[in-house]
Amino acid sequence: MLQKTLAGDKTAISLYLSRFKERNIIQFNKVFEISLADRLPEMASTEQGRYEVLIALTASLKSLFSNINLRVGLNEDQMIEIAEQIIDQSHEDNLALEDVLLFFQKFLVGEYGKIYDRMDIPTFFEFFEKYRQQRHEAILAIREEQHSQYKVMGMGNEPRNPIELDRDADPQAILGLMQTYYEKGDELD
Repeated sequence: MLQKTLAGDKTAISLYLSRFKERNIIQFNKVFEISLADRLPEMASTEQGRYEVLIALTASLKSLFSNINLRVGLNEDQMIEIAEQIIDQSHEDNLALEDVLLFFQKFLVGEYGKIYDRMDIPTFFEFFEKYRQQRHEAILAIREEQHSQYKVMGMGNEPRNPIELDRDADPQAILGLMQTYYEKGDELD
């Protein structure tokens, strides 16, 4: 994805991003399947990687704002600052480049609010926060669904077998065993 963005191939980018949408609705479950290595925090973990991500985001921002009629738009320095902030904030919710580009597509058509005749950095991040909140709610919904599925399947509700302890055993080893036993049980609940 990064290479397509760096190359500026809008058709290839649009086609690729269509994988993450169904009837023009972002399918966050598909976005969440993107590997950790292909997410912004990892991609920008080296100086060269950060530079490439910064260039890709800045070029995407320029493309985005060239399609919006603004009386007072963003200059190049402001776009670079937005790109820097996106990279820096990407650790908070492990954003992928696809997240940002999907947001740009929805932002362009006003899905996160009406775009008036001006744009500045705080206003941009108000819109971006709406996307991130929508994404967060999708994560919670997916986790709730998984939890419900585990309950329906009866996972986590199995009776536990009692642990037989040897009185001569090391107390620290027993404590560690008990903690592990109960942590495993809590993970299944």
